[in-house]
Amino acid sequence: MIGEKDKVEIQQDWDERKRVIVDKNDSISTSIYYHPGFFKSKLVVNDSIIKEKNVFIPSNDWMATIETDSLPIYLNNEDFRIDGELSVRTESLKKYGKDPFESKTLVGFYQIRDFGGVYTDDFELTALLKNNFKSGNTPCQGAQVTIVSEVGPIVVPICNKGCISDISLFAFGERVDGKKNDLENFGVDYTDYVQLKCVSKDQELVIFVNEEPAYSFNVPNPKSKIIGVCIFFEGTGSIKNIKLTGNAREVYSFGFRG
Repeated sequence: MIGEKDKVEIQQDWDERKRVIVDKNDSISTSIYYHPGFFKSKLVVNDSIIKEKNVFIPSNDWMATIETDSLPIYLNNEDFRIDGELSVRTESLKKYGKDPFESKTLVGFYQIRDFGGVYTDDFELTALLKNNFKSGNTPCQGAQVTIVSEVGPIVVPICNKGCISDISLFAFGERVDGKKNDLENFGVDYTDYVQLKCVSKDQELVIFVNEEPAYSFNVPNPKSKIIGVCIFFEGTGSIKNIKLTGNAREVYSFGFRG
């Protein structure tokens, strides 16, 4: 029973800073999710989680955004599907009032969907991508591939060779900080597209950069269902192709060549 002085809050996902106080006498409380993904909504009473509910929001094919501190800016298809690639360019950003030469800009691509039973213990993801923007306020040309599963993300960043101290890997609850670990293999030359590959098999996840092993994680049990892929760029970027397989069968591909 909730008492008169109890504080009742709704937490949309993992970030407890985003809790919203609700009236304890209300029977319904609604929230808006501005990004697709998999979330664990929580009912919190006096800072204790008393109930959780899974919220799955698919993206309806690829969705592209300009990330902001408040609401994301959603791009029209013609502004990020260019010449057979997923690509956000400077002129597209300016259409939405953003100039990456004037301020740091982050763009995101989202493919959130039910892939039909692909799990973290047996999958392969290959992506060919390129950050094609560099300026004084965005010198590192950061890019990041995030594999979304029902229990958390696998985060794989790349950047130019001078910025590896600023990146971090994340998988299965383990963070690998570039300031305390040698992530040299994730420093790249964007003269051409960069291939990122994640291969999970026999309880080991191996990350390859341009076909070279770069880092590995132990894959814990129980396995978790993969429900999405997100790719982010500092400034502008392009994705030439992406392919996901699970249990030795292809479940998704975009523009795959080679």
